Amino acid sequence: MSSTTNETDLAPLIDIVTQHAGIVLNGHDHCLGHYCVNNTNFILSGGAGYPQADDCSYGIPLGPYAQFLGANVLSAANGFVTMNISKQFVNFEYYLRGFVPYSV
Repeated sequence: MSSTTNETDLAPLIDIVTQHAGIVLNGHDHCLGHYCVNNTNFILSGGAGYPQADDCSYGIPLGPYAQFLGANVLSAANGFVTMNISKQFVNFEYYLRGFVPYSV
């Protein structure tokens, strides 16, 4: 899952992840994001790539699908995500550089 036009051949594996209440960590896109689809969390790590403004948002608003995007039409962030994992929870934090956040 992402906000770009990238396609994946891994879609059949997502059913397995959903059945086992897993989390998908994805790093292909050059921006950071958090998506939730069918009660499955998709963490887009960004990989500290070089995103450009509007490269990763494509006009997708924050909401039920996109929980967080490190890009908008004005700017995009270089950065990375850290994860703290236990049996009870997963805590992830995004570290962004060079980003004008969405206004609320």
